Amino acid sequence: MRFLRSSFEKAAHVASWATHALFGGFRAARRELSGSRAPRPTPWAISFLVTARCMLKCQHCFYHYATSTPATELTLDEYRALSRHLGPFTVGLFCGGEPYLRPDLGEIISLLRRNHGVPLAATTTNGQLQSSVVSQTEAILRADRLKPFGVGFSMDGPQEIHDEIRGKGSFERTLRTYREVKRLARHYPNLSLTVTTVVNAINQHVAADFVRWSARELAPSSSCVLLVRQDPRAGESLKAVDLARYREAQDAAVGSMRSGPLWRRLRPDAAYLETVARHVEETRVSGSRSFHCWAGVNGALIDPVGMVQVCEVFPEHDLGQIGSLRDVGMDFGALWSSPRADAMRAHVNHHAACATCTHETMGHATSLPFSPNLGRLAGLLRRGRPDLTSPARGESRSIASGPALVPIERLRQRPSATP
Repeated sequence: MRFLRSSFEKAAHVASWATHALFGGFRAARRELSGSRAPRPTPWAISFLVTARCMLKCQHCFYHYATSTPATELTLDEYRALSRHLGPFTVGLFCGGEPYLRPDLGEIISLLRRNHGVPLAATTTNGQLQSSVVSQTEAILRADRLKPFGVGFSMDGPQEIHDEIRGKGSFERTLRTYREVKRLARHYPNLSLTVTTVVNAINQHVAADFVRWSARELAPSSSCVLLVRQDPRAGESLKAVDLARYREAQDAAVGSMRSGPLWRRLRPDAAYLETVARHVEETRVSGSRSFHCWAGVNGALIDPVGMVQVCEVFPEHDLGQIGSLRDVGMDFGALWSSPRADAMRAHVNHHAACATCTHETMGHATSLPFSPNLGRLAGLLRRGRPDLTSPARGESRSIASGPALVPIERLRQRPSATP
């Protein structure tokens, strides 16, 4: 009975916040479409890159160029100061680097959830620091039992493949940590576990089988399949992925999440994963992204040293960042509503990098639920997935390496639809 009551209260809490959040996102989108000069609200989703430090040298990592040290990273006191300048927001992603290298990760997450709601919070770990992962995850779960907290474990294939990508011995350490964290679910029904697999040239031939194995043997709450992107540490050759293999891995993930009772077949997170996969496929085959991106409106990124960005991808294309929180006394709103931020937003949907972007968090998560994407999504679903046997514009079925020359005309026009 206590479990059922806890589950009901948790669902009611998240539903109320999600409703508030969805309409909040619509209001932000409407403000942008109408040209209103009203103050900008705190964005719907914020990615906090709490550290750039990591003990692994993963071949597909696109964040390998970033550096931070305990002396340069935002302190817990600075996160407290930042909190005084934030309003409610819905999605908090706490990433790295390896987030659990920070002994105060749990305090940061609990602080922001306590002050700003954040019904949907998650982090991703490589699972190398078992003690830190287990103890800090339990502290987060205990701090608010009515809010789910997601922990994603990065696992890229069976032991020999995973270790080739991430380093010898890393698979066994990740597996041990995962199993210890899973024990927490007995006492904390608000724990959500995900196995996240990044499909790249090294593991593409085993990705689908591994997703099925992990779903069967590890029984996570969900599976997540990503496509290698941006600038991998090992070079562009890692992006030579056969889209058919990526699709097979995605189908395996969605199928495992929907297997079983009827309620599992109706899971919204499975529908979301499937939708993202279709967008990624269409973008790669057509050479033009299939949705309007709301990065800089519904999504923001704060890096380890306090730099605010509208998009994680832009700095890689010499577009820079909005500015430093430390320069404005941690006043997020001052940066978010600044002329520099508006200048950065003007590039979203117009820069060549946007046309082939497949960034799942900074792009899809902050954009797909909002206008005009709902209508485009309906069209995408009617069309079904792209035909991988006859790629557009002469592309092969593999994702080619090297710079892409892509059409972005249909991203240039401001959408006329209103939320």
